[in-house]
Amino acid sequence: MDAAAIVESPGFRFWRSSSPLFHRAAGERVYCFTSVFIPNGIRTTIRHRWLLYDERRGKWTVTSVVPFTISGGRSGGYRGLTYKQNVEPGRWRVIAESESGAALGIIDFRVVKGTPTETKRVRL
Repeated sequence: MDAAAIVESPGFRFWRSSSPLFHRAAGERVYCFTSVFIPNGIRTTIRHRWLLYDERRGKWTVTSVVPFTISGGRSGGYRGLTYKQNVEPGRWRVIAESESGAALGIIDFRVVKGTPTETKRVRL
């Protein structure tokens, strides 16, 4: 599961193709991609639960839950993505979860306004 990003992941996270920092231009969408392997013949729903960290209250707030249906049997697994528009800057988390609500994967990232050149020193 990867959040779209402009800069590459640090070398010690060789399995990740994205960065925990997303530089968002005005009007740009933020995507979350999930790959799931399920047995042949199974059809189910996966959900992406999008959360934003509320710094003032010190807790995660669900901003949306986006479901998508998958069917098993594909040798490369099933890939799905969701996106959000008008994403505000801050700490974000997307949880990929099964129909029953079990977490399948979690990605944390920070959204900042502007390009990587404009936002050189941003704390994650």
